Amino acid sequence: MQRTSRLKRELQLLSMEPSPGITCWQTEGKMDELRAQIVGGAETPFEGGVFSLEIVVPDRYPFEPPKMRFLTPIYHPNIDNNGRICHDALKLPPMSSELKYSKQVYLEKAKRWTEKHAVQNNKGGVVETVDSVEARVQPSALKREARDKTEEHPKRTCQ
Repeated sequence: MQRTSRLKRELQLLSMEPSPGITCWQTEGKMDELRAQIVGGAETPFEGGVFSLEIVVPDRYPFEPPKMRFLTPIYHPNIDNNGRICHDALKLPPMSSELKYSKQVYLEKAKRWTEKHAVQNNKGGVVETVDSVEARVQPSALKREARDKTEEHPKRTCQ
């Protein structure tokens, strides 16, 4: 019960005092399944992008953090191919060395990924979400896109 009341309070606070560039909402009335969108920061390779996230709040919240996953593909050293956030400094994905030794190459790739995957189609003021796009795309096209992403850089996973 304490978890539910805390989640309600925090969601209400998010709606009353939203953080700039971040929106968060419940999915289908479920308190523990949230969606969020983050606008790419100015003067970064993510500028102009809108990144959708899935957030699952565990039963042990607030003693266990929410699980977050990017639904929009993003080229970032701390995000694996499944969109999970990685923080283990000993098991960094391959692009970490690219960022360290070839920063310009990394920035160019991150910008291309943002333009390809995160720049939204704005139709009459309504931002098209990843879910609405995926609903229209044929499964074979999704498989082809996944294959293309894998070929673009090595597989990245959190351990």
